[in-house]
Amino acid sequence: NAPLFIVFVVLGKSALFSSSYLDDDVLCLQLSTQDFCNSFGAHLTSIRGDDEYDFIRGLVLRATGTNTRTWVGGTDAAKEGYWVWTDGSPFTFTAWGSGEPNNVDGNENCMEINLNGQNYVNDENVSLLSRLL
Repeated sequence: NAPLFIVFVVLGKSALFSSSYLDDDVLCLQLSTQDFCNSFGAHLTSIRGDDEYDFIRGLVLRATGTNTRTWVGGTDAAKEGYWVWTDGSPFTFTAWGSGEPNNVDGNENCMEINLNGQNYVNDENVSLLSRLL
């Protein structure tokens, strides 16, 4: 099952981790791709530290009632093994699961959280995004 929940952030918001993602930013359910987010002047969310990661997980839990698999803005599509955030912010947060990122079948270039409800980050196949369209 592909992640069914995507959090993205409207560009121009300087304080991503301020009052509330629901008030300041945009949340979209069962939608996909960075291009879709870009059409709203947005990016998939980046995660700058443990507190923000926990906040985003909590947001997903409150919005869906479970730790739903969730796409975030990490990618190594441009260069395998070199992870970046789609909004260009520094990639310093790493909470990979054991053995991750593992690039199964050579095509896991997207980042998700909450795989099987677990508290870690996983790399996943970008083609799974298209299954949501």
